[in-house]
Amino acid sequence: MFVTHLSISLTVALADLPTPDPAPDAAREKAKEILRGSQFDSGSSKSVMQRIVDWILDQIRLPFSEAAGGNNVVGFVILIAFLVALGYVVSRIRLRLPTFAQSDDAMIDVEVEADRAAETWRAEAEQAEAAGQWKMALRARYRWLLGELIERQLLVNVPGRTPGEYRGDLAQVLPDQAAAFTSATDLFELAWYGNEATGPEENQRFRTCAEQVVAAADRVLV
Repeated sequence: MFVTHLSISLTVALADLPTPDPAPDAAREKAKEILRGSQFDSGSSKSVMQRIVDWILDQIRLPFSEAAGGNNVVGFVILIAFLVALGYVVSRIRLRLPTFAQSDDAMIDVEVEADRAAETWRAEAEQAEAAGQWKMALRARYRWLLGELIERQLLVNVPGRTPGEYRGDLAQVLPDQAAAFTSATDLFELAWYGNEATGPEENQRFRTCAEQVVAAADRVLV
């Protein structure tokens, strides 16, 4: 009798409990659906490196997509235009950097031979100018400029010295002529290392800067 009353009581009590919302089966199915998502797929065919690359590309595309108002197609077009512009800028900068030309003339040695006077280099420059060989003339003019400064003991002829190092040395001893010497050195480097077009105009600009530096050197030594 007691067991019968207990069973009836439990049945009534359980009947009064609210039905789970959502039902347990529905909750389990929802959890399984979420776990089947790609972000939880441990068996994805993409490698870790591929996922990293995809993430980086997403970060690159994001600002362009936002700039296009969320339109992925327009954002992609903006991205392509940006990459083209970036490539153009990089190519222009590269043309300004030293390059290794294949011709024998481009294998330039800026060291000044100890047994050649500066005036010898000047005569060589004038011969090249008369022949219209403007790059050769500019090289000889540059060696003449270094020779003049070395003879005045304002620069030291060190084997392996680069134009940039000579530029730094000159800035220490003739700081007021650093800009003129830099301009002359840039003209020389653009002609030989940057393979820029060189003619009488560049030659005259070099001569103006170089003669200004030499005149200032003379004033210092007086």
